[in-house]
Amino acid sequence: MTNNISVPRVRPGDSNNAPNSTERLLPIDVVAKMLGISCREVYRVVSRGELPHPVKIGTRSLWCASEVFAYIEKLKGKRSLVPA
Repeated sequence: MTNNISVPRVRPGDSNNAPNSTERLLPIDVVAKMLGISCREVYRVVSRGELPHPVKIGTRSLWCASEVFAYIEKLKGKRSLVPA
């Protein structure tokens, strides 16, 4: 059994900081796998203000795909391009 995750086709920067009716909402397990961290760590990242709070639908916490991609781009910008 493989752990392939299906990531929706949303390009970074597609939104203007406001979710639209066609934007995908990602559950916590998908966000955690995309970032390579645990579900608990996703909430820690949110509490530090590095990732926006999720959209709550009932008891579910869902993140806008564009916001997750923007966070990944921010992380890529912080990395060092000079080899250690």
